[in-house]
Amino acid sequence: MERRRVLGLSVAGLAAIGLRACEKRHISPVNKTDAFIDYDAMGLAALLREKQITATELVDATLNRITRLEPHINALTHREFEHARQRAGKPLSSESFSGVPFLYKDLIDVAGRPRSSGAHEAFSYTPAKSPTYMQAVERSGLNILGATNTPEFATSVNTSNLRFGATKNPWNLKKSVAGSSGGSAATVAAGYVPMAHGTDGSGSLRLPASYCGIFALKPSRGRTVSGEANGGHDVIKHNHVLTRSVRDSAMMLAVTEDNSAAAPYSAIGFVKTPLKRRLRIGLDRGGMFNLTPDILQQQALHHTLQLLNSLGHDIIELPPFPISGEEFWTHMEAVFLARMPALKALVERITQNPFAENELLSTLTASFVMRVSDTPAQDFNAAKMFFANLTAELEEWQSTVDVILSPVQPVAQFDLDTYGPEQPYEGVGPSMQAFMSYTAHANATGAPAMSVPLFWSDTGLPLGSHFQALPGQDKLLFELAYELEQAAPWADKWAPYSAKYFG
Repeated sequence: MERRRVLGLSVAGLAAIGLRACEKRHISPVNKTDAFIDYDAMGLAALLREKQITATELVDATLNRITRLEPHINALTHREFEHARQRAGKPLSSESFSGVPFLYKDLIDVAGRPRSSGAHEAFSYTPAKSPTYMQAVERSGLNILGATNTPEFATSVNTSNLRFGATKNPWNLKKSVAGSSGGSAATVAAGYVPMAHGTDGSGSLRLPASYCGIFALKPSRGRTVSGEANGGHDVIKHNHVLTRSVRDSAMMLAVTEDNSAAAPYSAIGFVKTPLKRRLRIGLDRGGMFNLTPDILQQQALHHTLQLLNSLGHDIIELPPFPISGEEFWTHMEAVFLARMPALKALVERITQNPFAENELLSTLTASFVMRVSDTPAQDFNAAKMFFANLTAELEEWQSTVDVILSPVQPVAQFDLDTYGPEQPYEGVGPSMQAFMSYTAHANATGAPAMSVPLFWSDTGLPLGSHFQALPGQDKLLFELAYELEQAAPWADKWAPYSAKYFG
């Protein structure tokens, strides 16, 4: 297969995406009035248990950060600040994160809270019941402050929609946070909260984590309890969190892990120690489209390879990806499109007009819905069979290595208007598919994968490194993440538009 240009575009096309150097940063002095900013969620929970601070003081500090930063970043869709202050006044529980402020992505049901899915207000509703995933989140003692922005029905890799606008990157406000968990990524990178919920359907936790300089692991399918209203597990979508520390992510997995007899994997509990053995790490440079990453991504990959070599790991160059990106995305689209007939019918019921005449959906979403075939159910079943075969093929492909290393995405941060809601899918679809070249197959196979913040460019923009293991090997990835975090700490790296510096 011929190696492609990045995103399949010419140099002129790359310029159109806006891969210009970040403007020179102007960083304010360190904010010495916020005593809690350098603590992760577990650190804050410890302060609360030891009564060094109160939950009300912590909520007030968090709301102060949001008040200063949100007008610039635009990461929230729903706020329940007063209710959060009221909850903070109640006695703390003994649970892992009791009293720690938290935000969830506006793409999951939460009982009594409005869900928008980043769409027109006509689609908003207030669920009566939370799925078991959010029930576990609330049992952990986290104090929910509100919901974060997402592309309309998660149909884009840029967190921008017509109702709430674009979420801006705290590292450079002219740049995107990617998507679709971009609102949550921005809140963690900016220091609103140390941990926020997200979902991942083709890379939606890992892509924004990479652009925002934070950590995100997508668990194995079925590792956590269900985040769906029907109690099942989506074919491709996973729930977890974006964090500043590895241990917060590991503890949240322990909190939400499925310990039932029906769970597909044995429970791993709270993973808290770094890797002890050396790994054989397979290097995937091109992803499923056999891409050539841009220069900054190549630098990030080289930086990570040097770090892994210094730690004693063996690097093995993998052969080209075993299936074509075009074939993969034919089936991946079928999974998304299988959900669209219900949305199409809902739009026609609300508007009392043919779908093509609706003004509720963005051009991007509407043009995607119009791609629905006459046999979405048959296409969906064919996709599930393809993914099952793909799992076996990929296990064979990586049979000689322990984990796979690749870029998270093929290009560095793009501008806010890229992949915007008013662009037709036909014009941006192939480019978005290539953008997810390294991340989407983990969703199809149910494998665990993570973005680790190990590189910052000369212009101050972060880029993550992507690691993927076989299904069920979440513990291995956490152990590797702990080792990388110790070897190349990122906790002191804060964005210019963060509570550490701004205001």
